[in-house]
Amino acid sequence: MMIKKMKRAFVLGLTALVLFAGMPAPKVVAAENAPVRTEVKVSGGNNQLVAYRIYLDKTKVTDGRVAVEYDPEVLTLQTDNEWIKFSENDVNRDYNNEDGAGISYAFVNDTPKNASGKLLSLSFKAKPGVKGKDTTIKATIFSINNEEETILSDVTLEDTFNVGKPLPKKPSGLKLGQTLIAFVTSWKEAANADGYVVYRSESKDGEYQEVGETVTTFFYDANVKNNTTYYYKVASYMKDGDQRYVSAQSEAVSGTIRKFFGWFN
Repeated sequence: MMIKKMKRAFVLGLTALVLFAGMPAPKVVAAENAPVRTEVKVSGGNNQLVAYRIYLDKTKVTDGRVAVEYDPEVLTLQTDNEWIKFSENDVNRDYNNEDGAGISYAFVNDTPKNASGKLLSLSFKAKPGVKGKDTTIKATIFSINNEEETILSDVTLEDTFNVGKPLPKKPSGLKLGQTLIAFVTSWKEAANADGYVVYRSESKDGEYQEVGETVTTFFYDANVKNNTTYYYKVASYMKDGDQRYVSAQSEAVSGTIRKFFGWFN
């Protein structure tokens, strides 16, 4: 009984300390770590929610320590729930360091318990202004035990996924026509674009200079020399406050300008 009490105090007392305390935890594939697996689901549009769960498949356990790390520049923790009921458990939600933030969870049961289902469930919000960014949640299993038997220890399960409003795609379907004195470039609307930047060069593989921008899907360029061949590319952009995120440039289209359609050449 004294040994069990000491173990209980040891497991629960270390909850605030174990999180990323320098214990080596090799990266492993979740499927290789029965009985523990993780799941991530991302939902919502501009205000995205992330549901993260750690499952414990049916196994007999008495105690365990688990920690979850995430990037606080990308995600904000909203809620946490501990689903499987044990005799005692302890949660530390206040962990922070220069590399990230996290939450740790420790549990102890009076007797071996046949446990199955969600062990830990966290919900996050993607921070405002995050634009199509990959981020990783790491679950470190410090130990899951049945009395003196180690079920799983010192492994890290990583889930990488994309959050935030997707960056704008580059425009497609470029076409080039002309009016009496100008070129007009047109293209298909690009997803997530707030506007477009138009670039021009006098050679296909030369340096393309920005010649203007527009919130429409066409652009007039009258600042051209007659009987000259020009190449055009277009990129889409997304605004976020003072920041502007620009897509890759489209494929080039080209043409030779004939002002007044060559009537006075």
